[in-house]
Amino acid sequence: MLAVIAAVALGQQSRPELGPAIVRYCESNLKKQVGRGECSDLALGALKLMGVSTRLPEDEPAPGDYVWGTPVYRVWMEGGKAKEWPDSGGRKAVKPGDIVQLRDVEISWRNGNAYGQQFYPHHTSVVASVGKDGLKWTVFEQNSNGRRYVVKNDMDVANMKKGYFTVYRVEKAN
Repeated sequence: MLAVIAAVALGQQSRPELGPAIVRYCESNLKKQVGRGECSDLALGALKLMGVSTRLPEDEPAPGDYVWGTPVYRVWMEGGKAKEWPDSGGRKAVKPGDIVQLRDVEISWRNGNAYGQQFYPHHTSVVASVGKDGLKWTVFEQNSNGRRYVVKNDMDVANMKKGYFTVYRVEKAN
């Protein structure tokens, strides 16, 4: 596992990426319910179609935190500041098709007179696109805001106020 993490941290890739196929799967399911409509069912559906059995059985960093592949970007809030795990490849490592696992995340923003918040107590999303700064993503998700079908939403993790998340890269085994 350390060799895989080291390879990702150095930008090396040992296996073919499934990101583009995962994005196509999510796009084809927009406005449809995948599985039971749970947030993780979208990622599980994509993995099943790609021939990847399921998410990995271990939970990390805490019980109930799903592991979807190789971590490429991991952040937690401490004292009001974002901190990266030592094995993190950084925000520029995030690519479309990566799977985001969030825990106790609150994102708040203000734009003029407009104010918004997003809460993710325990949530799974799939990255659709990444902004130039690597912190603004468009994500596919379901079971958000009472919608149990696939939608696209914007997520600006630069405005994260609490919680933590891990972005995983799914790779097909050789």
